[in-house]
Amino acid sequence: MDIRTSSSPTRETVYCIVNEKHLRRYWPELLSEPVPFVPEARPERIVSGLDCWPLLTWARLSAVECPFEVRLATRAVDGAVCLFHWDDAVPRLGVHSCFAVVVQADRPVPALADMTVVQNALGGECSHRSYIPLWTQPGLIPRDPGRGDRLQTLAYLGSDQYEPEFVKAPAFRSALRERGVTFVNRFQGCWHDYQGIDAVLAVRDCPPVVLGTKPASKLINAWTAGVPALLGLEPAYEELRRSPLDFLETPT
Repeated sequence: MDIRTSSSPTRETVYCIVNEKHLRRYWPELLSEPVPFVPEARPERIVSGLDCWPLLTWARLSAVECPFEVRLATRAVDGAVCLFHWDDAVPRLGVHSCFAVVVQADRPVPALADMTVVQNALGGECSHRSYIPLWTQPGLIPRDPGRGDRLQTLAYLGSDQYEPEFVKAPAFRSALRERGVTFVNRFQGCWHDYQGIDAVLAVRDCPPVVLGTKPASKLINAWTAGVPALLGLEPAYEELRRSPLDFLETPT
C-alpha cells in the first residue's frame, strides 16, 4: 500500500517501506493520515530499526528539498526504488520486485538487496554496498551547562537486552555510591534527554559479530550532548577516534 503524501510527475519517487503491522501498532495515525511528522517532537517513539531507518528517513527527507519525491509505503512498488530495513526485506513485502535498498542494521548480510546500506565502514564500500551513518538522535536535549565539572550521574542509554550484567550487580552500584555517583539506565524511549547526565556508559553485552555491525550513534550522541563517554570496544567508535581524549575505552 502506497501511503501518499504528495504527487509530482517531474521527480522520481523513492519509497520508504514499513510493514503495516508495525505502523498499526506504533504509528496508527500514519495509516489514516500519512503526514510526515517532526522527529524532534516525538523522540520517545523512535526506538526500533524500522523507526530509526525507513520511517525517520521518510520524515527527514520530506522536510527538505530533494531531487526526488519520498513516500511512505507498507510494501514495495514494482520497479521503483524502495528503502527497507532488513526486517522488512522479504518477498511478502515485494523486496524482489523493485530496486531494493536494504539497511543491514545489526543483522546478517541481506539475502535480497540491490544495494546494501551499512552503519559503519568496517566492511568497506563497493558498487553494491554503501556506508551511511544512522540519523542522530531526534529531540536530543544536551547536558545542563550549570552542572559544570561535577560527576554525579552515570547513565546507560540503550536497549535493555544489551545492558551488561556487571551494572546490575549490587557491588557496582555500591562502589559508585561510595564515590558520590548515581547510576541510572535509560531504556527504549528515553534516549534523548541528557540534561541531568554527567557521563555515559556505553558497553554492550553481545557477541563481537553483532558489535561489528553497530553504528557509532552512542558516541555521536554523547558528543552532541556535551557528555563524556565511557565506551566498549566497538569498531564504529574506533573509526571516529582522532584523539585519545575523544572518549574513554573499557573492555568490560
